[in-house]
Amino acid sequence: MTKVLIGCMALFIGSVSALSNGADFKYLREDCIARIEIAWESESSADKEKTIRFIVEKILRAPKYDFNKVSPDMASRGENREFIYLQYKFDCVNKEENTRTLIAHFQDLVDVRLTVSKGRFFPGVDTIRSYGEWWSDNVN
Repeated sequence: MTKVLIGCMALFIGSVSALSNGADFKYLREDCIARIEIAWESESSADKEKTIRFIVEKILRAPKYDFNKVSPDMASRGENREFIYLQYKFDCVNKEENTRTLIAHFQDLVDVRLTVSKGRFFPGVDTIRSYGEWWSDNVN
């Protein structure tokens, strides 16, 4: 009986340890979505696309921190392509600050004002629809 009790306690302690280390923790997709707002002025559609490609490329090539050791997924949306959604895989709690950190590496190189939206954004056709092993609400 003592061996069974010790075995159960070891299993329980191991389970608690794994959970406290975040081994099984995964964010919901909406907890990981950040939005960059682009303040277009009178740019042509071609210039907008060029700027969006530049921003995406700069985010992909940004210095690697813990939160972007795997690059976030990205999607450009909005009637005027005024939003870029980023869906992080790590450190989703700090998604807004992390997005500002990425923007700081190239903001001076673009002719438009970029701001990070506050709020919660849900996955969908109007935002971003990335899914996979990174998030707890994985859809196949």
